[in-house]
Amino acid sequence: MDILVIEDDLLDFEILKRAFSKSSMQFRLVKASTSEEAFTLFKKDAFDIILLDFYLPDQTGLEFITTFKHEFGEDEVAIVVLSHEANPDVAIQCVEAGAEDYLTKTEITPARLKQAIYHSQARLKLRKQLIDSFSQVKYLAERDSLTGLANRRHFEQTLRDELSLNGHAHTHLAVAIVDLDHFKHINDSHGHDVGDQLLIQVAMHISKLISDNLLIARIGGDEFGILLKCNEHQQSIDLELKSLLNDINRVKVNGIEFITSVSIGVAVVPFGNAKSEDVLKCADIAMFKAKNSGRNRLCYFEDEMQAYFDKRYAIEIALHSALDNNEFDIYFQPVFNVKKDVVGVEALIRWIKEGEFIPPDEFIPIAEESTIINDIGYWVLHAAMDKFKQLINETNNDELVLSINISPVQLTDQQLAGHIVQELIKHDLRPKHIELEITETALMVNTEESLDTLEQLSDIGFSIALDDFGTGFSSISHLIDFPINTVKIDKSIMLSSQSERQNKLIHGLAFMIHSLDMDIVAEGVDNPETVSLCDLLNIERLQGFYLSKPQPLSVLKQTFFS
Repeated sequence: MDILVIEDDLLDFEILKRAFSKSSMQFRLVKASTSEEAFTLFKKDAFDIILLDFYLPDQTGLEFITTFKHEFGEDEVAIVVLSHEANPDVAIQCVEAGAEDYLTKTEITPARLKQAIYHSQARLKLRKQLIDSFSQVKYLAERDSLTGLANRRHFEQTLRDELSLNGHAHTHLAVAIVDLDHFKHINDSHGHDVGDQLLIQVAMHISKLISDNLLIARIGGDEFGILLKCNEHQQSIDLELKSLLNDINRVKVNGIEFITSVSIGVAVVPFGNAKSEDVLKCADIAMFKAKNSGRNRLCYFEDEMQAYFDKRYAIEIALHSALDNNEFDIYFQPVFNVKKDVVGVEALIRWIKEGEFIPPDEFIPIAEESTIINDIGYWVLHAAMDKFKQLINETNNDELVLSINISPVQLTDQQLAGHIVQELIKHDLRPKHIELEITETALMVNTEESLDTLEQLSDIGFSIALDDFGTGFSSISHLIDFPINTVKIDKSIMLSSQSERQNKLIHGLAFMIHSLDMDIVAEGVDNPETVSLCDLLNIERLQGFYLSKPQPLSVLKQTFFS
């Protein structure tokens, strides 16, 4: 056993030598008189243990331990402190600083010395194991188990640490958020195992392409975060990030090639001049801007984006109190046949907050993102049926049909069908009175859940209408695979002045839908020529501003049923 003795008193050193010689230990003693000499010896030679006199000429034993641990590491070698003073407080301080034991020189005997050395080595071994375990736990706690990248917690902590720098290391810091486009559709269509493998492939692509980074992490389901050094003008990161847009476009998983894309949002800030949560928020805003601009693009945060998202946030907060404050109302837009008789009405929600009209196009997407759309949807079902029942009673027209829009989020609610039936019974209506409108977006996400809900509703007897057909997501397979009764053709197709090719398209489309035994509603009828076209194509129902704008129930009754 190789032992370094740091002792400036020759008599004390001789006592130690004598104690070792009387023990059964195999040893080699090397003496140092000062801490400086000890450091020099330790750098040149390897030792199993250090016996340290607490009072040295150049510093105390406590100071030596602190310096030694900082210089060589916590678990490099066991240290036993020796002192003439039996001071419990000093002993505790030494152990807390990193020593394994504290012995008074008066209690040194061969047996006690041997015991102290072996116990100290055992304690050091245990400490090493604990440090290794802690390091392993810390590593696992900071890693994403699927991709092996850092996780969100570690990403946020590293961001806080980097922002606290005074700017000497880098001029600016960039936070990039990379979101995989349409990943949910891949998960729903091919299963989570394939989705996981796709995420692993994307993580590998990002790690390979973004080499000059501070950290890459998976911070959400299909969302990655990148910390980058950059200059004020962003040129140093622009090319690397744009390479992602070009590289992550074809990823192969289990022999299946996926056409993929990412939306990237970037926030660039000076070091020491921002809070981590604000930087992440700005990068998020830029990423959503990239998505809303068509996806598969890179977008840097700009000040005007903040105003836009502040408005979105204010709407989201206001939505939570809108129901309690009775701020919503139901308007009805009449649906006509070609003879211009009213055959039904579509229920449309209207929101007036403090005298300001907030368009549905502004608040419905926000309501869907925050899932409050379910509560709003339940309110619409109740309020629309309640007013519709009044209309039937006052007009004595039991053949009218009420159309109610159902959002994609609502279709994933397993309680939806039961709730609609309850409202139907409560208002003494029958399934024939209700037509439920869905968009093709609803058929592209949560396919199994949506199909299950639609089949339940269809089996009960409700008519299902496919809204906005022809707006870009249209697929003939949707007409075959889902229980659709009615197709609402978008106004972009129902144009009165069309080219010969467009004219053939609308004729062929109407023929195809009718051949599938489905009804047609022409949306956006804005002139008499479109009415004539609908008559020619045998389109059953018409709806549009030329015939009538959405109206409150009282105005509707006075205009069309008086």
